[in-house]
Amino acid sequence: MHRRLTKRTVLEMMLQTKASKHEDRFHSIIPLAPKYKHHIKDRHSISRLGISDMLSVRLQLMAWMDTKDRLMLVFCKRHPLPSRTPLLPTFASHFKAIQPGLMACFTTTIRGVQCNFDLTTTTTNNDIRLYHHSIGHMLWLSPRVLYLHKSKRRSFYQDMGGQSHPLWASLGLDPARDPLEAVSIPLFLIDATLTETTTSLPWYGLTSDLQVVGSREKNIWLVYPFCSNYKEGRIYPSQRCTMKKDTAAGFPNGFRIF
Repeated sequence: MHRRLTKRTVLEMMLQTKASKHEDRFHSIIPLAPKYKHHIKDRHSISRLGISDMLSVRLQLMAWMDTKDRLMLVFCKRHPLPSRTPLLPTFASHFKAIQPGLMACFTTTIRGVQCNFDLTTTTTNNDIRLYHHSIGHMLWLSPRVLYLHKSKRRSFYQDMGGQSHPLWASLGLDPARDPLEAVSIPLFLIDATLTETTTSLPWYGLTSDLQVVGSREKNIWLVYPFCSNYKEGRIYPSQRCTMKKDTAAGFPNGFRIF
């Protein structure tokens, strides 16, 4: 049984294994994971977490896991339908399954390809962190590069529940004063001189970007699928921006995603 389970990643086991109670996933699987078993200090460690549904499972994993596993958890999420009002927290609410092959991309070395995040950082100081904010759970995401969607003006407020929806007031956004913009955050960066064709890259056919919509001025963002038009693996049309360097673009050094 142990051999069969460990052929899958901890994330796959935690999110796809059937369990009569959600907290049973932690009791049976976390002790098998060398990186995370130290979180189980005694038989009450899990009961004190208040695990009640799959959302609470995903949020607890986000708090415990390292950078790679956190990125997998966020970038493997399933986007809500474009006509549907997002559920908070949007980075954890709409989840389908781990995308087969995406984890392997981290261990595949290709010249001219790198991760868009610093994978050498620690669980307490890194490019992806979970916070408890007055609004609710907040994900801090600090990529190296982002793509700002450049297209005809679109009313995202209207698309995402309507301008009078109470969601906006709870986030501190005013549809009349706070314009929303759309950004694509790629998981991997491809050098322009790369000779590999797009179809030969290990993540070909996988969803490898995170699309967010929000206010640049207030730095409040929601995960939302705004574009399915891709060209060379990037949303099109778009403007490439480098975080922490393109200060003129007005982007902070990280995204606050709710």
